[in-house]
Amino acid sequence: MLSLEDAVLVAVLKGTNDPKKVSSVLKVKLSEVEKILKNLEEKGLVKIEESKKLFFKSKKIYLTPKGNDKALKALKELENLAKSIKDSTKPISFSEIHYLLPLLLWLGLIDSFHPTFGEFSPDFAGFDL
Repeated sequence: MLSLEDAVLVAVLKGTNDPKKVSSVLKVKLSEVEKILKNLEEKGLVKIEESKKLFFKSKKIYLTPKGNDKALKALKELENLAKSIKDSTKPISFSEIHYLLPLLLWLGLIDSFHPTFGEFSPDFAGFDL
């Protein structure tokens, strides 16, 4: 199963290069995203550049070649997960992988009206979609 680190890499691969935006896409606390980004940087998967303009600091996330390869593999796994969700007739629980549902929706791999979600609505798990 895909980890939160994998989800962060996919979000960056798809153009979300700011920690706040990654947090928003995955519906995960910014502090958790920043901790993951630090780990990814230590593993050589991302590079984070900080810039300061007047009173504001900003961070930009870039994938390294190694991070890009890992993100592409994770994206393929997400596509396979989306296919299995679409083909499933049983309700699906996202309780342990809550960060994947908003990512799948954001990427357009699934929609929120899929019958396997049962009573799912965008507000179901505190998601702000």
